[in-house]
Amino acid sequence: TVEDVLEKFAESSPWTGAKNYSNLRRQWEGRKHNHNTNRQNSKNLIIAHTRNAWSERRDLYVHEVNYEKVASPCELRDSINTYLTNWKKSEQLSNFTERFSEALTVSQNKASLHSLSYVSSITAKVDVSHSTVDNFSEQFRLITLKGHDSNSSALHDANFAVRNQEPPKPLTAPEILSRFVGRRNPSGGASIVPSFPLTLDDVVTSEEFREMAKDLVSKLETSWQLAHETKESVSKLLIDGLKVEKNRTVLKLLLEEELRFSREKKEKVVAIIQRAEAGPSILESTGLWNNTSVSTILSKFSAVTAQLYGEFGLTIRRVQRATRCLRLLDQGDQVYARLARELENTGSCGWDPFVYPEWLLLELDNDFCIREHQAEVAKEFLSDEMINQLLQQNMGEGKTDVIVPMIMAHFGAVAQRANRTTNDNSGVHLSDRMSELCCITVLNSLYPSNSITWQWRIGGLLGQRVYPMLFRRDLAFGKSEAAQMLSELEYITQNGHVVVTVPEQRLSQENKVVELASSTAIHADTETSEALLKVLRFLKNRCRNFLDESDMILSPLYQLVYTLGDPVDMDGGVLRWSVAAAALKSVSDMAPELQARFQDHHLVEVHLHKKPRFSAVRLLDGDGADEVWDFIRKRVLEDVLEKGTATKHLEIRPKLLPEERERFQRMVLDSDVDTREIQFCESTMTKNLKRCAEILRGLLTHDALRFALGKRWRVDFGSHPSRLSYLMAVPYRYKDVAADRTEFKHPDVMLLHTLQHYYHKGLLSSQLSQVFQKLGNMVEAQAKALFNEWANQSVQTTSGIPMSAPSSDFRPVLDYTSVNCADAAQFKQQLEPQFQFHMETIDFFLFRKVFPVQAKQFPNEISANSWDLCPTPRGDARNADEARFPTKGFSGTDGTQPILPATVTQRNLPSGEITNGLQMRSLLHANNDEV
Repeated sequence: TVEDVLEKFAESSPWTGAKNYSNLRRQWEGRKHNHNTNRQNSKNLIIAHTRNAWSERRDLYVHEVNYEKVASPCELRDSINTYLTNWKKSEQLSNFTERFSEALTVSQNKASLHSLSYVSSITAKVDVSHSTVDNFSEQFRLITLKGHDSNSSALHDANFAVRNQEPPKPLTAPEILSRFVGRRNPSGGASIVPSFPLTLDDVVTSEEFREMAKDLVSKLETSWQLAHETKESVSKLLIDGLKVEKNRTVLKLLLEEELRFSREKKEKVVAIIQRAEAGPSILESTGLWNNTSVSTILSKFSAVTAQLYGEFGLTIRRVQRATRCLRLLDQGDQVYARLARELENTGSCGWDPFVYPEWLLLELDNDFCIREHQAEVAKEFLSDEMINQLLQQNMGEGKTDVIVPMIMAHFGAVAQRANRTTNDNSGVHLSDRMSELCCITVLNSLYPSNSITWQWRIGGLLGQRVYPMLFRRDLAFGKSEAAQMLSELEYITQNGHVVVTVPEQRLSQENKVVELASSTAIHADTETSEALLKVLRFLKNRCRNFLDESDMILSPLYQLVYTLGDPVDMDGGVLRWSVAAAALKSVSDMAPELQARFQDHHLVEVHLHKKPRFSAVRLLDGDGADEVWDFIRKRVLEDVLEKGTATKHLEIRPKLLPEERERFQRMVLDSDVDTREIQFCESTMTKNLKRCAEILRGLLTHDALRFALGKRWRVDFGSHPSRLSYLMAVPYRYKDVAADRTEFKHPDVMLLHTLQHYYHKGLLSSQLSQVFQKLGNMVEAQAKALFNEWANQSVQTTSGIPMSAPSSDFRPVLDYTSVNCADAAQFKQQLEPQFQFHMETIDFFLFRKVFPVQAKQFPNEISANSWDLCPTPRGDARNADEARFPTKGFSGTDGTQPILPATVTQRNLPSGEITNGLQMRSLLHANNDEV
């Protein structure tokens, strides 16, 4: 409440391209620090006055909240006084209830209401109305333990009575099939396995990767065979049988009988508990709690009634299962697959509810049954084997909804049990030495939905909470904040709660420690760095990390980079982006020929436009892709050497003798260049020509241009919609969704994608206006010559250029003296359609207004990548790249095995080897051939 009314620091940071940026940045940091200090002091004083007012049981006065940075003192006073009033009323009600209970206890032969808990010793304090169990609850009388010592034997007798009953087994799938009309038994023979649809030559053509591809194809073929050799399943027989109406009637009767028996069993368990008690409960006598539910009983059983709790929980699970099956049966054949899975799973398959009671409680609170494969994966993740491991899980197998909550529940149970266990000699809690922090790392795009789902799953009877671990470079972070973060993590660990975070925030912590300790950082702070290092050491020694969608999280394509120092011009400067523009213009010129030669072979995607608009070319993968690229790179170099049209305005056209030109070509295009060639070129070339060769080599031999031409505009790259001051291209996550706070690190890729973006999109009206303003500031003769050149290029193809078709009376502007920037009609109707997509005009805008300011490099960088997310497990974590516990993860695919960090291993369970085969089988299904 106090935080909401305190003024926030609204001044934006100085522009990185400004003069004296370091001084401006330090001054801005100082003002920000002073503001935050005053703000925190005001907050502390207000909180102190609030505590004082509560201790004196009075209201807060306005002068006690009227401090600097407080926007509305009167509103804040009223809000806090509302809290104080509610607290006083609650205190009065609590005192009344306590006195009333004491009096009633004396009047009922000194009966005492014992605290109730369940067998795993996890106390679950939760709002009963949020529990799914209540959907199947009935009204029960609360249990009162009168004379605990005298009734202990009675309770043990009740436990013995429940244990020695012979309850019928849960309704199973084979039993259901035996009642079906026209039933079939599962076939014993295997189905015919079709031939594997891939060969090694289909996957790879290069000998360099052939051995690796051979191993991958072999594993894929094994999975394909497993997917087709599977015997006819009980699930398939159930689905076929349910298509007969008489069988559906039989199943409904069986499920109703199962439900009736389960409810009767539940009532018997409660009756046994009541017979073990000698008298009514205190609250029942008062009439205050006359509406109790199943969740109330489950969360408040005493340890003496452990066996009764187990029977009660298992009975409730049978009630839920029968109810779910009846509900699915009424929904029709669209959900028969789900119904068959429910019937096959009778509960506790592959795990013991008395060993993992928290999983039983998770089932009851969320109305599902854990499947055998899910329990197998969860146990694998909870094993103590010191190896970083990734598992493949097929989509729809419950990775997020079931397995991750099972892991969370286990850590919560271990921590809360340890909190109740003390060392007899030292009195130290075992949780101080044994509790581990459960940390789940998810993709940034999945964080909101996953964290909400998990809080709902474990926030009920399990009583756990999901905490974020927020960390960014621009957050104000000092020594006190680091100490507070460490204290918060210790609290989460000891109480069995869970941390959910994203890769960027974990990597940002790694980089921030180094940045604060660096002497080149603008705001270096060694004390804060040491405090934050303690947080990292705590995470290395006490944290168990689990990765959801590990194939994306551990992708080598992404890394987190902190830049240090003042920005400097990009190496190569104007020449670098001029050569990049020349290469793209050359590709645009050859677009018709590429379309004619390669588009029918699905090797290129071409969108032709008349000059001077850019003709887009996108390279596709497939047999012959190397041939296309070899054709493009030789033609680009030829254009620079022979024509020089794209770079003539920079006067860097190489004028070389035939022998020199041949050596120049070898230096640019050959992957292995002889040392003598390099020495010759260095001795004979000018500085500009040598730099041009180096830039071309990066574009054509090291495939920077090929990489850029393989990406799709507005899908893989484009402008950022909200960062309006940043005009360079940024990576995209998917269609029209830019990646937040992310930029291209490779300078050539950044320049190429920026050029491509503006060639595709054209200039905005405001940007084109800046072009003509810049022309107006130039020497008139120079501006006139440049404009007339643009106009001559656009005269013959104007109709193909504008965003919308020009009107019939459209007249292009052919002479610079006719341009009137103050004439809005001329600008909108003539200049904008004529020059919006003009490549030379776009280059002028980028070369004069964008690249000199934003195409910058920094002298130092701090980088963290996927290797930092899965450090080597050592058991002691002495080094920065080590951790005490292993990292586990899973995803729906395992195709990234060859490029995973060396510290992690893809090791699927035997039951998961069929996953890729099932996916291939689904993709190659006959229905997918229909258009």
